[in-house]
Amino acid sequence: MTDLPFTEAMRVKVNRAGTNLWDVQVLGRTSGDIKQGDVLLLCIYARGSSDDPSLSEATGTAYLQRNSGAYDKVVSLPLAASSEWKQYFAAVQSTLTLPSGQHEFTIHLAAGAQTIDIGGVSFINYGNSRTLAEMPRTKITYVGAEPDAPWRADAAAAIDKIRKADLTVHVVNADGDPIPGAAVHVVQKRHEFGFGTAVAADGLNTAGDNGDKYREVVRTWFNKAVLENDLKWPGWEQNRNRALNAIAWLRDNNLTVRGHNLVWPNWQYLPADVQKLSGDPDALRKRVLDHIAEEVAATRGQLVEWDVLNEPVTNTDLQKILGEQEMAAWFRKTREYDNWPMLFVNDYNIIEAGGLDRGHQDGYYNTIRKLIDWGAPLDAIGIQGHFDSRLTPPTRVWAILDRFAQFEKPIEITEFDINLDDEALQAQYTRDLMTAVFSHPSVSGFLMWGFWEGRHWLPRAAMFRRDWSLKPNGQTYYDLVYKEWWTDVRGETADDGAFAVRGFKGDYEIQATVGDRVVTVPVTLDARGSEVTVKVE
Repeated sequence: MTDLPFTEAMRVKVNRAGTNLWDVQVLGRTSGDIKQGDVLLLCIYARGSSDDPSLSEATGTAYLQRNSGAYDKVVSLPLAASSEWKQYFAAVQSTLTLPSGQHEFTIHLAAGAQTIDIGGVSFINYGNSRTLAEMPRTKITYVGAEPDAPWRADAAAAIDKIRKADLTVHVVNADGDPIPGAAVHVVQKRHEFGFGTAVAADGLNTAGDNGDKYREVVRTWFNKAVLENDLKWPGWEQNRNRALNAIAWLRDNNLTVRGHNLVWPNWQYLPADVQKLSGDPDALRKRVLDHIAEEVAATRGQLVEWDVLNEPVTNTDLQKILGEQEMAAWFRKTREYDNWPMLFVNDYNIIEAGGLDRGHQDGYYNTIRKLIDWGAPLDAIGIQGHFDSRLTPPTRVWAILDRFAQFEKPIEITEFDINLDDEALQAQYTRDLMTAVFSHPSVSGFLMWGFWEGRHWLPRAAMFRRDWSLKPNGQTYYDLVYKEWWTDVRGETADDGAFAVRGFKGDYEIQATVGDRVVTVPVTLDARGSEVTVKVE
C-alpha cells in the first residue's frame, strides 16, 4: 500500500501469549461526548508477523470502550495483519452514552508471540449526520464460513451418530399379530439435549402483552432455563421469593432449571458486607459457607445444575484470603445440602475471542485440574460464549472442546450471545457455532444468554427485537432446533407390522392408525435406541 495517510507508526513486539489478551495493550486517549444512537467510525492501519506457530498472522482486537468499571465495549475491530499495510474499519451505532473523558481507545495484543505495526488511527463520531449504511467496514469473517467448508460434512456425520438413535414401532392387533399397512406418525415432543436460555424473574412476572409474549417464548422455544441474576448471591439475599417463584413457574411449565451462581469470588459481585470481613478469614469463610448452605437448602431438589463457582480465573478476591483450596470446600458444601444437581464451574473467553485467549484457557484448565485433585465433587464444565466480532473458527472450537473433554465430564455452553449489528453474519455464526457444539460428543447443552431485546444485557444480541419481530439469528435457532434437528415422520408398517426411523434423542409421541382406530403412546428415545409396540384393538 502506498500513499499512507500517516508518517509515523508504533511497533509492538509481544514475546509470548499473556494470561489475558489485554496483558499487552496499546492505550490512547479519545475525547468528545458519545450519545446513544451516534454513528461511530474507527479506522486503523496495521501490518505484522507472528512468531507463534498457532497464529498465521499478527492478531489483535482494537476497541473503543468505557475507561473504567466493566470497560464496556462500544466498538470492536479484529485485526489479522500480514506483512503489507492494510486498513481496517469498524462502524457502529452506539448503544451507550459516554461523556467526554469516560472512554478510550485500546488494542489487545497478547494472543501470542508477534510483532505488529500500528498507524493511522482515527476515531470519528458522526452523530446523526450519517447513517450506518454509509460507513465503510472491514468484512468480518472466519475460517470455515464457506458453504462447502469440509468441517460441515464431518459435523453432519457426527450429529447423526451421537444425537440420533434407532426407533422401531411394532403395530399389532388384540391377539398380538402384526398389522401391515398401519399408518404411523412419529413426532418428537422434547429434545434430550438441553436447548435453553437465561430468563429474568421479573420478565416472567410482567403483566400485559410483553409479559405474555415473554412467557410464551420461554415455554415453547426452550426446554431448559437459568435465572440471569436472581440466584446470584446479592440478588438472592435481596429477594429470594422472586427467585423461588420463578423456579416454580419454570418447573410447572416443563423446563429444567440450572442455578447460577453460588460464588462469584470478586468483591463487586458479592454482598457489600462480605468485603468488610476481608481482615477476618475465619469469619469470611463462615459467611461464604453459610450462604451456600442456606441457598442450596432453600432450592433443594428443584435445580438440575448449579454453577458453584463462576469465573475463577480472573475473580480471585476470596481465594487470595482463604487459599485456592477453599474453592473445593464450596463444592463439598453444595453437595452436602443437595445430592441432586450436577455441580459446575463456569468461565468465559474459552471458545470466544477467536479461540486465541490461551492464557485464560490454560488458567481454566489448571483450575479444573486442581479442583479434581483436591477432591471437589465437580460434575461438569461450563463454558460461556459471549461473542463480538472476533469469531472463532468452528474447527478451533472443536479443538478447545477436545482439550476440556479430557476431564471426561459433560460440557455445557452456558451463556451464548453474539453482539453484532450485521444481522446476516450474526445468524450465520449462530448456525455454525450451534452446529459445531451439537456435533461434539462431550457437549450436553447450549443456553442462550437471553432472547428478547427488551430484556437483554446486550440488546443487539437478542433473537427478538423489542417489538417481538424475529431476527435472522432467531429464525436460525428455531430452524435448527425444531426443524433440522427435530424428528416428525409419517409412514406405514411393513409386512411384519414394523415401522423404523432414526430420530433425534428425546421424548416422542407415537400414533398408530388402523381404519378409524387411533392409538397414541409416549416413548423416550435414548442412546440405546427403542422398540415400542402399539396395540390397536
